[in-house]
Amino acid sequence: MRVGSAGLYSQVLDAIGRNQSDIARLQLQVATGRRILTPADDPFGATRSLTLHNASPSSHSISRTASGRDSGSASRTMRSAR
Repeated sequence: MRVGSAGLYSQVLDAIGRNQSDIARLQLQVATGRRILTPADDPFGATRSLTLHNASPSSHSISRTASGRDSGSASRTMRSAR
């Protein structure tokens, strides 16, 4: 089977284009410090990240209140009780 120079040229250009887009994606990951830029990069990882992110605020406020670092309503309640 004979491969024409036009077909070979087209394959090489396609490979160069793919490599350039891979480099651009990797540079963006390094620049932002994030491994997952879009959910398509890692669907399972993106789901896990969103789950942890959504659970984080409630667990964070519970731990702040439990450790006494919450300067919010608990402190105001204690002052008003005196």
